[in-house]
Amino acid sequence: MHFLRQSGYRSVLCLVGVVGVFCLLPPAFALSPQDPSVRAAISRAVRFLESEKGKDARVGAKALVGLALLKSGADRSHPLVQEAAAGIRKSLSVSKPEYSEMYTPGLSLIFLVELESPEYDAEIKKLFHYFESMQKPHGGWGYPEMTTGDTSMTQYVVLGLWEASRSGYDVRPEIVDRCLIWLLKTRDPSGGFGYQGVVSDSFRPVPQERVLHGVSAAGLASVYACADLLGLYQNRKRPDELPPALTKVEDRKVSYRGRADASLIDTTVTNGAGWISKNFAVKVDMWPFYYLYTLERYYSFREHAEGGPPKQLADWYDVCGNFLLESQLEDGSWHDPGWGRGAVACNTAWGILFLVRSMRKSLERVRSFGPGTLVGGRGLPSDSEFVQMQGGKVVSKAEMSDVEKLITNLREGNDEQFTKTIGVLPQLPPDEAEALVSQAAARLRDLAGGTSADLRLGAVHALARAGTLDDVPTLIYVLTDPEAEIVLAARDGLRRISRKIHGFGLPDDFDEGDRVAAVKAWKEWYLTIRPDAEFE
Repeated sequence: MHFLRQSGYRSVLCLVGVVGVFCLLPPAFALSPQDPSVRAAISRAVRFLESEKGKDARVGAKALVGLALLKSGADRSHPLVQEAAAGIRKSLSVSKPEYSEMYTPGLSLIFLVELESPEYDAEIKKLFHYFESMQKPHGGWGYPEMTTGDTSMTQYVVLGLWEASRSGYDVRPEIVDRCLIWLLKTRDPSGGFGYQGVVSDSFRPVPQERVLHGVSAAGLASVYACADLLGLYQNRKRPDELPPALTKVEDRKVSYRGRADASLIDTTVTNGAGWISKNFAVKVDMWPFYYLYTLERYYSFREHAEGGPPKQLADWYDVCGNFLLESQLEDGSWHDPGWGRGAVACNTAWGILFLVRSMRKSLERVRSFGPGTLVGGRGLPSDSEFVQMQGGKVVSKAEMSDVEKLITNLREGNDEQFTKTIGVLPQLPPDEAEALVSQAAARLRDLAGGTSADLRLGAVHALARAGTLDDVPTLIYVLTDPEAEIVLAARDGLRRISRKIHGFGLPDDFDEGDRVAAVKAWKEWYLTIRPDAEFE
């Protein structure tokens, strides 16, 4: 990685070098992140990162270390986590950020999303704009001065966008679609991926350069992530067997149809699985710990797609985990002699991220605050001029010329006009939806506490869609609503606004004790951001 490498090593930047395949003998015991030996290794590694020997002043390295700490259970108030956030904020404080590679901004986005704090929304959106401006014409990302796309760098941009989307941020599908097309056009005939992608004139695979372990795993994981973001992934399992993270397109509301064919995606991941199986290795020559972090991401996506560990190499975590346990140094670090002690903090962070199953943690998080829709179309007139129902979902028919009318309907319209307009909001671009709602915020707050359950639900969905901190007190108040459906809509809105995936409890089948505790916790959280806030 560029932000980690010593000067003069660009020619050997690649993630990994190929070595002999380890014989997959059954491990002495089956490992898991909860295993005492694994937990002890993670604790030793965290202590190393907290020591002077674990310091690394680079912004990308700080983000990586902060991410590893958060994934291992550290609080966001941890000094190294706060140091990483401050470093990222400073790097983005200029009017036009400039990076010599894409690892640093990619890791910065992943870290800020994991931080789950609306305090960094501006930085996250700035990173979105940066990635959009730096995407190459073919769809990949790489060194600014080079025309080729870098599979290694692209994976971090894709992962950042995927994590952000699962945390409630709106990611432009056109950007993801261009990247997916690039990935599908830079496949090697063997099923793997190369370092600097050679783009095919069609979707027929063409020979790639440096088809290596880490690069191939990075490319395949990115294909899974892009397809999931676009709702395009279609695997060989029956619809009722599909895991929630990768649902078939007809089961998901998707307003953008990409150019990639689902069968081509399926062929890509199938051929890639064959490459991984044939070439599997535990330790590789270059960046072995970075490679393991990438491998965990690939297998986590694959396990979700296939409904469990692959039949071949089902013990990949065991053999790789045992390698990490055996190679950890006495001070708790992991060290790659080929690259000097300068990268030891990053190597150690990668080791932690593998052992904690970082990607699986992200996949298992509940995304309950996606784009709002009226549940079951409740209160939605069948002859709506703006929306229609398809498969139980609200689908927009509105054109942008209707926006002024939508604003009027929200602010002054009757109940039917108001309900029609609420159904349109999820289909509008996020900036326009937020602007529209902001102009009717006063009425929406009144309706959220009104007598009509349908209008209360619609108002809560609209306020949640706008995603502003000003509406938090109203949504906290709505947690006391007698209708469970409305309470859960307010809960999901608070999670979206705060970027706290799990919020403060309040399960779907909550009781009165859960409700009281959640109201108290959300008030306490809001007061840390706005100490002078008042609640109803």
